[in-house]
Amino acid sequence: MGIIETIKLITREEALEEGIEKGREEGKIVFVKNLLKNTDFDIVKIANLADVSEDFVLKIQGEI
Repeated sequence: MGIIETIKLITREEALEEGIEKGREEGKIVFVKNLLKNTDFDIVKIANLADVSEDFVLKIQGEI
């Protein structure tokens, strides 16, 4: 495999990893929004359930 093919492969793999991470982040946002809208859980409980920081939950709360 030549250097150009190797670079293309690495670039493709990095893009795939970035896409997967973005999808996870979007999934967490949706999950947190649903918990905020449909439960009476406090910020700490939501953060623990969603495996995110309390600041993340507060940021999402401010957006909705």
